[in-house]
Amino acid sequence: MSRRNASALSLYFTVLLPQKTIKTEFYSPAKIQAARELQKEEQQAKEATIALKAEEKLQRQLQKEEKRRLVEQRKAQQVQDKLQKQKEAEARKLAAQEAKQAKQPERQLQNDIKQARQSKKSKTI
Repeated sequence: MSRRNASALSLYFTVLLPQKTIKTEFYSPAKIQAARELQKEEQQAKEATIALKAEEKLQRQLQKEEKRRLVEQRKAQQVQDKLQKQKEAEARKLAAQEAKQAKQPERQLQNDIKQARQSKKSKTI
């Protein structure tokens, strides 16, 4: 085992071994394997945490985009509803105006009859 690998694994050996006052340390192949497995597990946990954070970030971004899309859709629906209400108001106004115009000749006829009666009364008096 090279000196670099030994120093990298020494951190894991301190976790695996209780504190001793031994100056010289000898590592058995089983302890080296256990230290490497511990190192591998920590690396996998670190990668899993990074992947989880990336997934959460992606989910937040998707939720943000969905919320923005819903807001835009709601605004478009409000504009469409407003236009629909304006059309309905114009249609009601036009219908009322047409009804008024349809009644106008009848009113005029009744006014003419009323005036004719009044003029007959005034002539007979």
